[in-house]
Amino acid sequence: MTFGQSWRTLLKSFKMSYEHLGKLALLNLVWFTVGVGPLMIGAYLPWESPLVLFVAGMLSLITLGGAFPALHSMTNRIIDGEVINWRQFLPAFKKYVVRGTILLALRLFGFFVLTFNIWVALNKPSTLYLILSGFWLWGIVYWYAMQQYVYPLLTRHDLGVLTVLKRAALLTLDNPLASVFVFVISVVINVLSVILTVPLTIFTAGFLAFLQNNFLLGLLEKYSEPEEKVVESGEQQQEGGE
Repeated sequence: MTFGQSWRTLLKSFKMSYEHLGKLALLNLVWFTVGVGPLMIGAYLPWESPLVLFVAGMLSLITLGGAFPALHSMTNRIIDGEVINWRQFLPAFKKYVVRGTILLALRLFGFFVLTFNIWVALNKPSTLYLILSGFWLWGIVYWYAMQQYVYPLLTRHDLGVLTVLKRAALLTLDNPLASVFVFVISVVINVLSVILTVPLTIFTAGFLAFLQNNFLLGLLEKYSEPEEKVVESGEQQQEGGE
């Protein structure tokens, strides 16, 4: 995927978000309520307790693990031209909650390990460790870029955890320009959402789901055989059988 194609995919995602703004706002609200709800409840309880916050955080890991792929499943239906309603969110949540939670936990664990390695390397007065810190920094960029394809692959192809990670890693390596592009856009959108606050609940998650799924579909086009080749191959097999 070229830079021009990446740019057109971004504009397409903005256009789809605008055309389905009402659905997008509702999906974001459901995603936020289901995914972040336990943590918000734990944070705003009248008494302060580290144990309560810990339990709320663990529950949010599970609810977000199901809410993220459920949101992607719904945006996939919109992209495919299907009619959706918010009641379809719960069945999708139940279907993907286990795999989604594992993938989310691995995502956070990967960030923790890479960040910890950078911290260790920067606190060692050595040229070797300074070089290693740069290596780990690129590791974070690659890990985050790879995450852009994880939930789209999970929900569109209904794959296992290891297969999702393997395909996301290969897609990122094979399409560095598009992966860096979607990585930068994702970072910018998330930073703006944190600063502005409101878009986080009404726009961000749904737009990123549109963006990531559209990029996945665009990248997968180059791996699919043209219809002419498929037909030609089938005809040759029939002739061989005769």
